[in-house]
Amino acid sequence: MEMVTLRISVPRHVTTHVIDLFESYRGPVSVKAGCRSVQLYSLFSDPGEFMLIEEWGSPAALHDHIRSDDFRKVLALMDLAAKAPDLKFHRVSSAKGFALVAELRHGGMDAEQGWVGRAPDMRNRRMMHPRTGAAKTLGGPRQGAKGREGPAKQ
Repeated sequence: MEMVTLRISVPRHVTTHVIDLFESYRGPVSVKAGCRSVQLYSLFSDPGEFMLIEEWGSPAALHDHIRSDDFRKVLALMDLAAKAPDLKFHRVSSAKGFALVAELRHGGMDAEQGWVGRAPDMRNRRMMHPRTGAAKTLGGPRQGAKGREGPAKQ
């Protein structure tokens, strides 16, 4: 998989223009052959900070896209930047989900032990709020089919 990341910082008075420009870009690009995803993110702490992330199925699809007229809108986004934009192209050879977290945090427990491949059972787990530090215990036993205690259907 090929990924494009563009991080730009724009003056606040052009943030609406950035969003409008992205919306006019996303539609035509998202239906191109090989395009898996096109997303624009904004930071809560700074509305003028944006991150564009694109995912492409192959290098050829990405290269065709970069040569296309549509990519001129990405260049236009970069022209709006208040400081040097950060444009990067990444080749991703593999991706793992929650199973990796479970494997690393719980010593490689296998599917029979109940972790790898599914979300953990969060019953009676102590959780702490990241900002306030307030702690709470998450729910009790899950209710299975017909109100019986046991694992919920997946």
